[in-house]
Amino acid sequence: MKNKDLNLLAKEVHENAVKNGFWDDNPSTEHCLMMVVTELSEAVEADRKGKMANLKWLEETEQEYDFLNFEDYFTACIKDTVEDELVDAYIRLLDLAGEEEIPLNGFDVQSNILPKDKPLTENIYRIVVCLASPRFSLHGKVRNSMHQIEVLAESLNIDLLHHVELKIKYNQLREYKHGKRY
Repeated sequence: MKNKDLNLLAKEVHENAVKNGFWDDNPSTEHCLMMVVTELSEAVEADRKGKMANLKWLEETEQEYDFLNFEDYFTACIKDTVEDELVDAYIRLLDLAGEEEIPLNGFDVQSNILPKDKPLTENIYRIVVCLASPRFSLHGKVRNSMHQIEVLAESLNIDLLHHVELKIKYNQLREYKHGKRY
């Protein structure tokens, strides 16, 4: 993640979210943060079901097929896995950062680093506490939660940036508001 300009990524993610209607109703900050919490909860549920991404199969088959079939392969190999849901939370934070013009590069993290010896549920809980904490400004909540997701992904041997790129590619193929109300 260190080699990627997160401000540019936030801008790209936000522009796509605007294009897909997620900002049509001017959602509140609380709404946006709650959507992050829902994605984190879905990561816990994926972990409970033992759903992890199968990138090897995706990468082997993606080389043989064109971009239009990518949606089928993403759905079969990555959709609704721990990796996918962590990335959804991260992308929602990037989107909020893009909307609020929150600078993401070179910030000092104020939150505690997630302990690697704790279960996923406890680490996700710590991220949710950060998101809801009155101790942090919106900027602090977004940046600290993003950092905690980065640390969690690293501890799970998840290449977060690679999964963000795959999810952006997948989201570009999806319908308006991804077929949901909000």
